[in-house]
Amino acid sequence: MFFLYILFFLILIFSIPVGFRIDYKNSNLVFIVRVFFFDFNFSSNKSKNKKNEAEKFEKRKKESNKQTHKSKLKIWGKLKILVNLSGCFLQFLKEILKKISIKKFNLKLKIGGKDAVDCARNYGIIMPIFYGIKNFLPKKIKINIMPDFLCEKIEPELEIFVKIFPYYIFFYGLIFLFKCTRIIITRKLFSKRLKN
Repeated sequence: MFFLYILFFLILIFSIPVGFRIDYKNSNLVFIVRVFFFDFNFSSNKSKNKKNEAEKFEKRKKESNKQTHKSKLKIWGKLKILVNLSGCFLQFLKEILKKISIKKFNLKLKIGGKDAVDCARNYGIIMPIFYGIKNFLPKKIKINIMPDFLCEKIEPELEIFVKIFPYYIFFYGLIFLFKCTRIIITRKLFSKRLKN
């Protein structure tokens, strides 16, 4: 009986849609996750991103200095594993993207320039491209492009809201993990046979 309660609870949890909202304004990125009626806000500033990029660059530099030359066979085996794993990940991503429903997608582009002539030139370059792809976009995707003579550069404002059911992520995640473990195990068995 207890098992049925747990199973019912898990089915209920995985049936609640999860929404993701992304807002980008004035070089500020806001990422909001909505579960049922609760919003979880994750925002980032440019300064934090720059610090993180600098730290990542230093870590990569240290790791590259620590690495030693390995045999070509090991490198080839690792490359093959990486290619297979990336293929599995792309398949996982493709399946998840199919299940995502776009509720809201608003893109507002303010086209600016150094002066009015430069602004008009930039606007004239972007608009034919936009009108070429406008008919192929879904109706939920709204793009608004306008000239801004007071701005010196192109300023985008983006607002996205998408929904997905967590059981899709769980199901396709399990398939992805199964494929990854199968690739790694078969590669290890193959390398053991080569050593023997």
